[in-house]
Amino acid sequence: YQTSNQLLIDSLKKRYNFIELQDSLNTGKALFSKFPLKVLAYLPQSQSYVIEMEMESDTLYLINCYLHSNGISRVNSQEKYKGMMDLLGKYYADMHKGYKARQKQATEIGLCVKNISGNVIVCGDLNDIGGSRTISSIKTTKMRDAWWQAGCGYGHTYHLHNLYYRLDHCLYSGKIRPVRMKVIQSAKYSDHYPVVIDFICR
Repeated sequence: YQTSNQLLIDSLKKRYNFIELQDSLNTGKALFSKFPLKVLAYLPQSQSYVIEMEMESDTLYLINCYLHSNGISRVNSQEKYKGMMDLLGKYYADMHKGYKARQKQATEIGLCVKNISGNVIVCGDLNDIGGSRTISSIKTTKMRDAWWQAGCGYGHTYHLHNLYYRLDHCLYSGKIRPVRMKVIQSAKYSDHYPVVIDFICR
């Protein structure tokens, strides 16, 4: 979305009473809700907000993330490399930089999650695969991966340059339970497919 697209914002407001735009961080993140939203904290390393959502029967805490990229799309868009070794060297440098940055971000989010009791969802473009140190640092001991509970198959979300990875995740804890999680592969608006998840409160 873009905040300058007022028609889009106005149409969303007709469906969602509460909108939390995080465009000031230049991450393109936003939350649209039918329930009241309250910003509780800001996590500077991951540039994420901790949001409290007051539902009808319970409270939900959301952390909407966009973690540091490996820069694969950016590297492929450049044509200044002299040969394969030059290209591989750039890949390695960018991936190492991304790995180190995501570790700091994931550690910050994981520590935050440890201090929250109740229903918690951490979701978004985590730019890493399932089972990675990034995901493990966030999950700690109490969070589950919604894909393994409600998804089906490989579920890749990144799809450019003949690379297919599940980089977009949803981790959760508390009394909520995912009943369906689906990657919408027909929506090719970016290098990542969108993901839809249905939760119920137990």
